[in-house]
Amino acid sequence: MKKLSLLILISLSTILFASAQGRVDNVARERFKNVSVEIDNYMYDKADLAGKIFVRRADVKNDTLNIAFCSTLAEYPVRDIDIERIYKVVKKSMPAKYSDYSNKFIITVNNVPLEKLSSGYYSKKERSDGVKSNAFKAEKYPLVRRVSNPSNPSNGLSGRHIAVWQSHGYYYEQSLKRWEWQRARIFETVEDLYTQSYVLPFLVPMLENAGANVILPRERDVQSIEIIVDNDESQFNGGNYYETNGLLSWGPTHWTGFANKKATYLYKENPFSMGTARVAKCVTEESGDSLSIAHWIAKVPESGEYAVYVSYGTLKGSTKSAHYTVHHNGGSTEFLVNQQMGGGTWIYLGTFGFMKESETQGVYLDNRGDTKYEYVTADGVKFGGGMGNIARNPSEVDEKGNKVEMD
Repeated sequence: MKKLSLLILISLSTILFASAQGRVDNVARERFKNVSVEIDNYMYDKADLAGKIFVRRADVKNDTLNIAFCSTLAEYPVRDIDIERIYKVVKKSMPAKYSDYSNKFIITVNNVPLEKLSSGYYSKKERSDGVKSNAFKAEKYPLVRRVSNPSNPSNGLSGRHIAVWQSHGYYYEQSLKRWEWQRARIFETVEDLYTQSYVLPFLVPMLENAGANVILPRERDVQSIEIIVDNDESQFNGGNYYETNGLLSWGPTHWTGFANKKATYLYKENPFSMGTARVAKCVTEESGDSLSIAHWIAKVPESGEYAVYVSYGTLKGSTKSAHYTVHHNGGSTEFLVNQQMGGGTWIYLGTFGFMKESETQGVYLDNRGDTKYEYVTADGVKFGGGMGNIARNPSEVDEKGNKVEMD
């Protein structure tokens, strides 16, 4: 019985509290009607909202008038200048009943001071510690830096890493033993095709030109040919790999690396753990020491545009400025890659034109670094997107273990 009484008491308290929080003082609403209309007209062009701005209640406490507006005001994007304008409107049109509080009032929305609703990003005032701690700090050493650019953004999206993918795609449906689109046909296209028709040629380059590193988990290159050049010999390699050694030579690593061992890979097979990688200690430009260079010569079967991807190992002491040079139809393009991130996968450098069976075009990596205590690693390089190399074996059962019935 006591428990039931306590439960009823708590429920009644909750209801009364909610009622008090949500109540609207119609007298105060009417008194501040002119103020509300003027503020509503001022905020009208800032967003397309259906609700009207009005005052829910006005209370005096500790000789200060608290004017509580409805939540509609909180839905507008407000800046410091809007806060100042709203306070001026209220002060100018303060109802006669509250004239003594023209200089002693605060405005709240949802029990939050109006000033707190101003964007901290655009505010000229010093940000709070919470906002500062959550503010984005651009990476000094992003994943890839294109140093050959005539100019590189210093603001904008510089130093930011953005994950983007171009919607769904063509996939293998195990239960039907066939390849098919992941989304339905609509208006003479499919989402799998339509979205990537502007993500790849427009959205991604726009982000990259603004300074961002854009990471796409789906293949971005529409080139159907793929060749891989690697330090591990394989019948599937499509070019030549060789090294030239300077003062500090290339040597083997103590961990597994990429190897192009198979034409197709089965479930749980990972080519990035099937081979080896190479490593060299860095030299600095100031030292004047001769460089050790890894060469990946791309003997593409057809002239055309090919995306270039590099792979490497990430280890303690990896350089943040691995110096890659891509030799292509348009000349040479240089990159600095932060090898402290992204090891054991393909890292996109760019898309370039290559001549058929060229003996010099490809990727070159030297052992320049920021300090002599760093290491640079070299592994496989991929040219072109290809058509995929993961085996798809028709399944006899579906994901629930039920036998697949075929027509």
